[in-house]
Amino acid sequence: MTDRELLELAAKAAGIKLVWLDPHGPRGARPYHADSGVGGGWNPLEDDGEVFRLAVAFPTINLNNIISEARQVEETAQSQRRYVRRRFVEALAAIGALMKEESSNDI
Repeated sequence: MTDRELLELAAKAAGIKLVWLDPHGPRGARPYHADSGVGGGWNPLEDDGEVFRLAVAFPTINLNNIISEARQVEETAQSQRRYVRRRFVEALAAIGALMKEESSNDI
């Protein structure tokens, strides 16, 4: 699954509508909150603060377990944070995938 697909599913789970700007830029497409207009980017794969805000909104995703895993498999603090961000977004994307599946079954 691409980062874009992960972010789209995570956003679906979080109830965030995304608009993709600059699809050919050096860092690829950047998601923005569609409801708040063109403003700050939203990318929990790169932003610890976004993961924290999502973790507060989704306490069923056990952040403590993900942090413990990161400490076991990654050596540096930077790689541990990257691991936590990705694993959290993957867990949130799994919720978004279930929501997408349910909405397609309703048709």
